Amino acid sequence: MITDIIIQILNLSRKLCDLGIKSRCPTFLNKGSRKIKFGNVGGVVFRRILLTALLAIGAVWLVWSVFTHFAGASVKPEQVSRDANTGNLSTAASGHVHDSSAETFDQDVLSAGQPVFVDFYATWCGPCQFMTPVVDELSKQYQGKVRFFRVDIDKNPGLAEKYQIQSIPALKIFDSGKIVDDALGVTEKAVLREKIDRVISLRGMSKP
Repeated sequence: MITDIIIQILNLSRKLCDLGIKSRCPTFLNKGSRKIKFGNVGGVVFRRILLTALLAIGAVWLVWSVFTHFAGASVKPEQVSRDANTGNLSTAASGHVHDSSAETFDQDVLSAGQPVFVDFYATWCGPCQFMTPVVDELSKQYQGKVRFFRVDIDKNPGLAEKYQIQSIPALKIFDSGKIVDDALGVTEKAVLREKIDRVISLRGMSKP
């Protein structure tokens, strides 16, 4: 993914250089030795500004992609209590994903007769919001095979402490009341599918 982004940025830069901004371009971006002359200085300045702006945007895009790929949001007690009142971001349950709480967790998760996928999140967590549509899609794909719940750690600090949630999103798969697999931070859907499929497969093998 990151490699593809870098290639796209370089290709865009090469195209702009090929339009005539060769005097400011690195040698590896130039195509051939053809020189292009401009009719006025304003055109050259405009193209140089445009190239600089596009490269800056590309750099920001690259940094954000790396961040969302590797980073989760660290949970700090003071941040939880402060941001819980603002609710800047919303990751309310939707589709086949339902809310669970300290009062219903035993029934929803621990006593369930099938694997349960639990997304521990907070409304202020950007990476959590990024994962919301991914979890929603998984819940639809595994309907009838796996149950999906979300737990707001701000509203359920006891559950966050019990399951040692130090960073979010924290994605955990339960079976027979125990955690059998998990993932931390922004995680690709394919990786989560592999984990869920493995749990389902092992559950089938354990049946008499």
